[in-house]
Amino acid sequence: MIHNTFLVSVLAILWGCGRNNPAPIPEKDTAAPVLPLTIHTVLTHSRDTSLAAIDTTTYFDSRDTIHGLIRTEHAQDGMALEGQWYYLKTGQKIAENSARLSAGTNVSHFDLINANPWPLGKYKLFVLLDSVIRDSAEFSVENKR
Repeated sequence: MIHNTFLVSVLAILWGCGRNNPAPIPEKDTAAPVLPLTIHTVLTHSRDTSLAAIDTTTYFDSRDTIHGLIRTEHAQDGMALEGQWYYLKTGQKIAENSARLSAGTNVSHFDLINANPWPLGKYKLFVLLDSVIRDSAEFSVENKR
């Protein structure tokens, strides 16, 4: 009988130990929060480096150089930024620009230049980051002179 009492006592202690112990506390995540990457694109008549450029527009003359200003925030070092320019009437890609980003905030200039006058109509600049479209800017070419 003493043997059974001892066994019951040991089992009660073991069972009680498991029930009274609190669950382990998970370790705190010490990694810095990942901020969302943002991309903002504007078109200008000049190579103004400010996103509040006074000549921001969506209308250009057929002889203008179109300047795309792309600001990326919270970029990772080495990300590939690409600009693809399309003439929407035909769907034809007419130019391409690229840049490698550094960590943090970057300001990139993508220019659309042509020795001949641009055909009149609508155009679009697609901005890709690591081969994924992340922003765009549509504009028109008109005879303004």
